[in-house]
Amino acid sequence: MVQAMPTPKIKILDEGDSVLNIWPVESGYNIAVRKKSGEVSVILVTLDENKFPRIQHTPNLSIEFKENDIEEVETTLTTANGVLKTRTF
Repeated sequence: MVQAMPTPKIKILDEGDSVLNIWPVESGYNIAVRKKSGEVSVILVTLDENKFPRIQHTPNLSIEFKENDIEEVETTLTTANGVLKTRTF
């Protein structure tokens, strides 16, 4: 007899956070989370070879409030040589 896989619990919310949307992608699911601050994070949950969910912490997409009325994309990369921060407008 084959047993059903238990329903996984994906614990990614902090107090005050809420889920805006979940949508399937080729490798698993994207989950849009509205943070208590109002900012939004998109978190990828992939399915491994046994179909168990795995939270992919990088690269997450974080949608934040703009600073000084400027819309930009900011990316920070930490390397062995230091931190590289890029901004595009």
